[in-house]
Amino acid sequence: MLASVVPVSERDRRPLPGVRHPSDAEARAEAHAGALSQARPGGQSELNDANKMFLQDGGVRVSDSLFLDYRRNQSKLTTSGEKATGELKRSRYDVYAGVKMSRATPLDPETACPQGKQHLTSVALLVPEDKSMPEKVNGKYKTMDLADFYTKEARTWVGANGNPSSTPTKGWPGIARYVAEPTPVRRLPFVTPGAPANVRNLGTVALPNSRKGLRLAWTPSAPEPAVHHYEVYRRRPQNASPLYLGGTPNTVYYVDQLDKQGQTTITLDVVAVGPDGTRSASTPFCFTWS
Repeated sequence: MLASVVPVSERDRRPLPGVRHPSDAEARAEAHAGALSQARPGGQSELNDANKMFLQDGGVRVSDSLFLDYRRNQSKLTTSGEKATGELKRSRYDVYAGVKMSRATPLDPETACPQGKQHLTSVALLVPEDKSMPEKVNGKYKTMDLADFYTKEARTWVGANGNPSSTPTKGWPGIARYVAEPTPVRRLPFVTPGAPANVRNLGTVALPNSRKGLRLAWTPSAPEPAVHHYEVYRRRPQNASPLYLGGTPNTVYYVDQLDKQGQTTITLDVVAVGPDGTRSASTPFCFTWS
């Protein structure tokens, strides 16, 4: 079984949206072992008798997870997982080993996620956004192109090769080297939504500042499995990467304030998204500026 990854912001210590997605009904609470050390000395780097009551107190689920600090090692993570599953009757993946991403060389996640073996705990990434930010000069961030931001963000997660199935052997390999992306399959039979067909423009509206509005429409594929919503993207002129414009549960969408950005032909893509997050192939629509 694979551990999960949750990015954690140093600014407020709250879990941010990551690979692990609790249900809306789940009360999301986290205990930080380091912050509890004054109340229970020695409880920072492993789940033990000094801090177990902050995760589970008898039959009471006190919090959803316990965040360990950066002095953990394989032995401490092993005993933490065993204590969670044994005495506390909780998942070992409710225990999160900290990985400090703000360092020049981040702490190695492989301690918690040994390759080819059962993962010992989950992993919490402290300030992962630092790996995507531009360099600082005299204490201030340099200006960075949006395409560069996405390149650095991708390297953080999948490494410089840009391929999670072939991560680099030198330098930072990416989180994908240690923790695989979870499957979107939640039930069987597994059917992905069909790509929308016949994407078309029902009308163009001239807007101030040389911008335009488009009223897009499309036809659901037949036979059509359940579709939760559709998403509309624009291909960026710099590198054709997708820019999210919006979503709708309907088969029409108004694209507002579309600007030229030096393009004579603008490509928009429509994607169907299923209730489990599964996605169809994109269906393009090309709009010629006139």
